[in-house]
Amino acid sequence: MNLDFSDDQKVLKHTAREFLTEHSPLGLCRRVLDDDGEDYAAALWSQLAGMGWLGTHVPESFGGAGYGVVELALLCEELGRALAPVPFGSSVVLASEALLLAGTPIQQRRLLPGLAAGTRIGTLAVAEQMGPLRPEAIATKLEGGRIFGRKIAVPDGLAADLGIVLVLVDARPTLVLVDLKATEVRRAAVASLDPSKPLAQLSFEGAPAEIL
Repeated sequence: MNLDFSDDQKVLKHTAREFLTEHSPLGLCRRVLDDDGEDYAAALWSQLAGMGWLGTHVPESFGGAGYGVVELALLCEELGRALAPVPFGSSVVLASEALLLAGTPIQQRRLLPGLAAGTRIGTLAVAEQMGPLRPEAIATKLEGGRIFGRKIAVPDGLAADLGIVLVLVDARPTLVLVDLKATEVRRAAVASLDPSKPLAQLSFEGAPAEIL
């Protein structure tokens, strides 16, 4: 059994390391961390979109590159190694994968191309309190097509415009889509021990939501 990466995967990893060494130096991470008005490195994000990285595991039919999870993991490794200040984990891994797993074909056709192109930034909002996530601890609800509640420690919650949020619907845990730019959504930065992973608290005050 050969557990080594394929030649194409090795080339991808090597290319990613070379690119990030040049375009994502430590100084870029420090600049974004020190600038309260800059939630992520927008220019670098656009470059990653141009290279097709943001749609790594998104099928070609939805505007992605159609690679597997191994390729996605390799890019995550190199982005983490470079401390690249971009919302890759939240948008490319969490939001896109949630849509691939739980979204309807119509929702996937509508949203995945934008996530793959980087014109939209997504995130996944699940936690409401410290400790293990249990169904009985979910207080955020969907009522009449609108969401009410609060989520803490949302990764890249200040940068994202699309939220995939865990709520209760008829006492059952359910994922819903929320436009985070809606006037009924309040956002606030959350201090953390690792400033390279920006977190936010999201409060939902009747924002329109769509069940996945």
